[in-house]
Amino acid sequence: MHARSPERAARLGVPVLTLDDHSWSRADVVVSTLPAGAADELEVPARVPGVLLDVAYDPWPSRLASAWTAAGGVAVDGFEMLLHQAAAQVELMTGHEAPVAAMRAAVPRL
Repeated sequence: MHARSPERAARLGVPVLTLDDHSWSRADVVVSTLPAGAADELEVPARVPGVLLDVAYDPWPSRLASAWTAAGGVAVDGFEMLLHQAAAQVELMTGHEAPVAAMRAAVPRL
């Protein structure tokens, strides 16, 4: 895990890595919560095996997501994550299955 606050992240009981440690690029799933442009200069290895969940949605694809897919990985944008977080909240609050397709259609993509 890379974190802005390694001390707080360490309390989660998972390893915290620096951006200089490229072992993150070998993970099955990488979650980037960096602000837009913050990972633009991050060097992505020539081959990545996993999925990148990038909270960025504008601009999309982010430079990180473009580099990730060019290296053979799969990148998922922030809109998809936000959509499924919202769906889970709807289900928790109402006890009913969220209408994910209708929710997706209701939001104009940037």
